[in-house]
Amino acid sequence: MEKVAVDNEVFAEIILRLTRLEFKVNEKAKGLRYFEGARWIDAEIMCLLFNLSKRSLQNYRRKGQITYTHLVDEETEEGSNRFKCYYNLDEIEKTLIENTVKAFCNLHSEFKF
Repeated sequence: MEKVAVDNEVFAEIILRLTRLEFKVNEKAKGLRYFEGARWIDAEIMCLLFNLSKRSLQNYRRKGQITYTHLVDEETEEGSNRFKCYYNLDEIEKTLIENTVKAFCNLHSEFKF
C-alpha cells in the first residue's frame, strides 16, 4: 500500500468536504419512508432519483402516468391545506418495466439482399 503525505490544511479541507457530503446524503435519506414493508419517497427524492423537474413530476401525476399518495402536510395561514405527495418505489419500478420500449433487435434481418 502506498502512503501519501498530505498537508494539514489540505487534510482539514478533505474532512470538511466529506462531512458536508455526509450531511447532504443523510438529509436526502430522510425522504425515504417505510410503511408495511413498502418504500415510499417524497417528491424531492423522486426528482433527484429520476432527474425530473417538479413540473414534469406534476404532469406525470396529472396525466395518471404514475401512482402517488398525497397527505395533508400542513395547514396554511389562509386555512387551506398543503399536500405532500409520496411515491411507492415498487409501483414506480413496475411502471418503468411496463413502459419499457424494446429495442429493434432484428432490424438487420429486414434488409437482407
